[in-house]
Amino acid sequence: MALALFDLDGTLIRANSGHSWVWREYLSGRISAAQLLEAVWWFGRYALGSADLEAAFLKIGQSVAGEREAAVRERTRLWFDEVVRGQLREGARQAIARHRQAGDTLVIATSSTVFVAEFAAASWGFDAALGTGFEAVDGTLTGRLSDPAFGRHKRDQVTRWAAAGQHRLEDASFYSDSASDLPLLEAVGHPVVVDPDRVLLRVARERGWKIVEW
Repeated sequence: MALALFDLDGTLIRANSGHSWVWREYLSGRISAAQLLEAVWWFGRYALGSADLEAAFLKIGQSVAGEREAAVRERTRLWFDEVVRGQLREGARQAIARHRQAGDTLVIATSSTVFVAEFAAASWGFDAALGTGFEAVDGTLTGRLSDPAFGRHKRDQVTRWAAAGQHRLEDASFYSDSASDLPLLEAVGHPVVVDPDRVLLRVARERGWKIVEW
């Protein structure tokens, strides 16, 4: 039984779910216009491949610092059900079905929050969900990261999870659209790039990786 790992934003769904999340937070009055503009600036830098993702996620963590973890989780669930659940791409649906038929273990490995990852996994029939965690003390979010899942951190988190379950990354597939996922793409035996950004497209062509359009 092999692993089939999938990124979320730009891969399983075409959009970046973070955009709609911060917009909803702004409309709900939970973040200011200045915070919204700052988030848009970070998303722009990410699209250009120049974002410091750790700094960006710390900003996200700070925006919910002091809130009860359960409340943020529930707010995320409502938003996911309303906005994200129906966005699964047809190409992704077909790939998931192929891996499920083959008996593979299906895992979402996203830079987004572990809350989003868990709701996506439950909605689309995945076996496990990995994402960026935020520290909570006595049920209250501190604003600090507990287990990041972007760049090399995503690779490291997946590596630890796979080792604990005795899964071999050499036998794993990983589907992603973003050059930020190069560390994990390089670590698996079967990297698959999905509608990739320009940097990832160049690297995939140079290395002979599989390129698909969904």
